[in-house]
Amino acid sequence: MHTSSTPALRRCLGAALAVAVALLPAHSLAGGFQLNEMGPKFLGTALAGTAAVADDATTGFFNVAGLTRIKYGSIVGTASGVLLNLNVTADSATTLDGTVPVTGPNGSLESDGSRYVWVPAGHVAQRITDDLVGYLGVTAPFGLVTDYPDTGVTRYVATLSQVTTINVNPGLAMSLKRWIPGLSIGAGFNAQYARAHLNRNLLFGAPPDVIVQVAGEDWAFGWNAGILYEFDEHARIGLSYRSQTSHKLSGFVQAISTGTGATIFRGGATAGATFPDLLTLSGYWEPMPGALPGFALLADFLWARWSRFQVLKLNFTGVPLPNTQQRFDFRDSYRGSLGFQYKFTDRATFRFGSGFDGSPVSDANRTLQLPDANRVLLGVGFGYELAEGLIFDLGYLHLFVSNGHINQTNESADRSNFTGHTDSSTDVIGGQMTWNYDTFPPRLPFIGS
Repeated sequence: MHTSSTPALRRCLGAALAVAVALLPAHSLAGGFQLNEMGPKFLGTALAGTAAVADDATTGFFNVAGLTRIKYGSIVGTASGVLLNLNVTADSATTLDGTVPVTGPNGSLESDGSRYVWVPAGHVAQRITDDLVGYLGVTAPFGLVTDYPDTGVTRYVATLSQVTTINVNPGLAMSLKRWIPGLSIGAGFNAQYARAHLNRNLLFGAPPDVIVQVAGEDWAFGWNAGILYEFDEHARIGLSYRSQTSHKLSGFVQAISTGTGATIFRGGATAGATFPDLLTLSGYWEPMPGALPGFALLADFLWARWSRFQVLKLNFTGVPLPNTQQRFDFRDSYRGSLGFQYKFTDRATFRFGSGFDGSPVSDANRTLQLPDANRVLLGVGFGYELAEGLIFDLGYLHLFVSNGHINQTNESADRSNFTGHTDSSTDVIGGQMTWNYDTFPPRLPFIGS
């Protein structure tokens, strides 16, 4: 370790890491930064009907029991773009325990944390017997990026905050129609990889700044289960549960001088991060199958148990940093949405929906790393069957996010503070290509038998 790591600097860096690593679960909130792009066609219904529509392989993620509705097999590939439009404005910003005011370029008190990310996913479902259907999905259920400028007014509290997950989910669905007509059940296993990379600046006495960087990764495991009940061919209800996944991220922590580029020190870091368990109840109903065939009403209610996450404990090795903890006091979050879809020709389907997505974050615990707030959802979408069994769906979802207040102080020797407010919205657009086939080996679309 270099001699510049004085005891005061070590205390400052240690607490700064507590604030930085605290973001590890932040992008996973089911009302904050849970990603819902595993089936982009549901963007068009504002996420209504996810556990009940059950007409392609994406249902293996949303409600594994719904796979029994697949005629023979289904392959789905999706890609969604998420644009976070985020601007924060400081009422005041200071570092070094309030003795040094902080501004951005040309004295600016504003900082732009907007970012654009792509979210891919893939799903495969295959009928095994008359009663059993298998599934494999690879998705990214949690993750996002906030990236404030390295010279912005927020730099001593947060700059880069990035979390990525990859979830591998095999599953099996079983129809119980032989014993209970209309009832299907299913279950799956989840192996989830998570990685976080988090930065912020420190000013120790005088320029140049010190950049604190934290990176960690981990594999964790969980399960999912679901029930689907079909009243008849025009109405059904689905209930789906996904368990929590508890990560113990491990990686490195390092401090780098912006003046010389020299590494002040580097060591190990670990932190626990629990992603919430989720419960979804969905309905699908065709109210007028005779008078208006192809028209269906959809509903969805999701509950995320974020009250599990109250305190984050951090441990460091190989560096002179004390172990520490930070309180978050998250609350459970809820989402409700209503939508409809209308198949107005044999090949074309229109979708529309709206909903409300509650946040686990309030003014009392909002941070620059997690500038989340309640939001209203508005979605529209379109689907078209290009050839027999080959369907393209396009969905768009806009999130109207409430303005939020931030009063964040790093509990460290520098006690950097940011007080201000956020102005944000999110736009999501996604495409989904589905191939539903009814023979094996499947006939290629456009080619025929």
